[in-house]
Amino acid sequence: GGQVKSSEKRGAAGAENGAVGSSPIDTRLVALARVLACESEADLPPRSCWTLSTLGALRPPTHPATSPQVGRLRNQSQEIVALRALAGLCLVTLTAFPTTLEDDDALLAHWKNNQSEAPDGGWTLNTELAVKLRRQKKQVLVDCVKFLGELLKEKPKDAATRPDKSGPDPRDRKKNARGFGKK
Repeated sequence: GGQVKSSEKRGAAGAENGAVGSSPIDTRLVALARVLACESEADLPPRSCWTLSTLGALRPPTHPATSPQVGRLRNQSQEIVALRALAGLCLVTLTAFPTTLEDDDALLAHWKNNQSEAPDGGWTLNTELAVKLRRQKKQVLVDCVKFLGELLKEKPKDAATRPDKSGPDPRDRKKNARGFGKK
């Protein structure tokens, strides 16, 4: 039926890391975010297009659209919700690390310049490799956030800020309003 085909598990064009084109984001994660952002099955592309190469495709901002159903949901505001959720997930994951990229760079530079001295009581080759791995994980997350930011820049501002709902904009409340809309 309408299940994602297992042959599409790694995305379009046989991308070994699950990313499409120059996207640093795994197609499986993109597809999941899009499905979760939808309110009903009608918001998804037709069932005949339910593959990771369609549900999980992220086109770089400079890549022309190959099909209206590839790399986009039918409802633009839901597409924006999905992309923002992915960016938020990356940012939350970054905050879980005990150090920043700059901290790791400083640690590695200190180790490189002072290999004879062991900083903090016991710097080993394994410690260096662990810091390098942690730094690379952070760099991947930062690259994903930048890529998603570029995709979100090309979206119309109306769709990004106003969902398809009528009524007053909830952000127009007075700035001193507290709680659940109480004034």
